[in-house]
Amino acid sequence: MNLKNIHDLYAQQTEETNRPFTAQAVEKVYRETAGEPWMVNRLGAIVVVNKNLRLFKYCVA
Repeated sequence: MNLKNIHDLYAQQTEETNRPFTAQAVEKVYRETAGEPWMVNRLGAIVVVNKNLRLFKYCVA
């Protein structure tokens, strides 16, 4: 996945859950996962399920 794909995917999740992803979070996901689809999806799910974007920094630290 490229950066735009990740942004689009997380925009869909934001619409469905009302949990926004910042541009910085999307960029960090891209950097940390190298765009690997399973990892991108899993991190997004973890953040949404936990309803706490601050958790993100611990998911990919």
